Amino acid sequence: MENSDVSYKHFHEQYLSDLEGTSSWDVVFLLVTIVFVGFLALYSRCLVRYNRPTLCFAQDILTFVIPTILLVTVSNKYTLHCACLVMPCVVSVVAYEVFIRTSSVQTHKILNFKITWKHSPFVTHFKAIVSLISIICILAVDFTVFPLKYAKTESYGFSLMDTGVAFYIVANGLTVNIKRIDKAFKKAFISNLPILVLGFIRFATVEKIGYQKHTTEYGVHWNFFFTLAIVKFVGSLVIPFLSGRVGLAGLGLSVTHQVVLGTGVEAWVMSDAPRTNLISANREGITSLYGYLSLYLMSAELGQLLIFRSTPPTIKGRIRHGLKCMLPSVAVLTALQIFGDVIPPPSRRLANATYVAWMSAVCLLVIGISMIFEALIIDLPTAVHDQSRRREECNGVRSNFSK
Repeated sequence: MENSDVSYKHFHEQYLSDLEGTSSWDVVFLLVTIVFVGFLALYSRCLVRYNRPTLCFAQDILTFVIPTILLVTVSNKYTLHCACLVMPCVVSVVAYEVFIRTSSVQTHKILNFKITWKHSPFVTHFKAIVSLISIICILAVDFTVFPLKYAKTESYGFSLMDTGVAFYIVANGLTVNIKRIDKAFKKAFISNLPILVLGFIRFATVEKIGYQKHTTEYGVHWNFFFTLAIVKFVGSLVIPFLSGRVGLAGLGLSVTHQVVLGTGVEAWVMSDAPRTNLISANREGITSLYGYLSLYLMSAELGQLLIFRSTPPTIKGRIRHGLKCMLPSVAVLTALQIFGDVIPPPSRRLANATYVAWMSAVCLLVIGISMIFEALIIDLPTAVHDQSRRREECNGVRSNFSK
């Protein structure tokens, strides 16, 4: 029995070894399609409202979870076809909200409607997509229905599962209020202690049950929770000292990290060098920290611009910010495609500058689309309702004066 367990573990590790992933645009098209599906699912919640939580849960399962599972698994060869099917639905909804809902009210007042609520639905939408994709991939990767092109790459390349860690880093960085962050060492440590504990629990559990693990992913003892905890902890300590240049510092750190990798560190991490001490045993996890920290700092700067604004945004401003996120994203993705043979290939194991640039572009694209969707299906109907209510009040006042 023990030999069979060892054989299965070895087989599973070999099954997920030496993978090269897929193309960048394959991952991007899949993610954009999932974002569109999430948009339609959210719109269905706005159209049909249930009082019972179980019905709301069932609606989310049918309109969002199941389609996403199908996109990631059995429909993986038809991503572009699925996108072409979903796109007309999205265009129809957008056309209805923009041209029909606003036809009876003044357009300029609607577009200049100030969004006063503190909650940012586009952040929730982004986090929901990240969490759902992560759950599906982690559970499905052990089955043959999951395409290997979406599994984590061995050394270099693009894949869906390679986005997971960076997505969570960005999701946490977005919600950091730079102006209010506490630089106290004790508070920073305590706030990240639960994540650190999860890292130790995962390590102990994997070792105890003999679950298969890929050593070249993070190292012998390292895992995702250690990366997230340390990045958040270090980020909370250094951000107060960056004097409002958090994004620039993140960019500089990424460039510096790439230069250091070129001095021989990259070759050492990718080699079969013996893992004789704690650092060499976990060289992938330790080396990639600098790239993930740069991504965290840049996402914190982005969150400051999009979420923690001194003045409330308008619907027009929300759409404009969404487009500002999408345009540079498409430019970076196109540049990575054109100059792919010249620049270093992206590596999740290293979190090199190419990987950071790719993940920054992907996150900007998803966030930008989510912001525009929020403006159209949440903010716009609210503004229309507000303007209609005010117009009715004015008509009531006029009728009273006419009497």
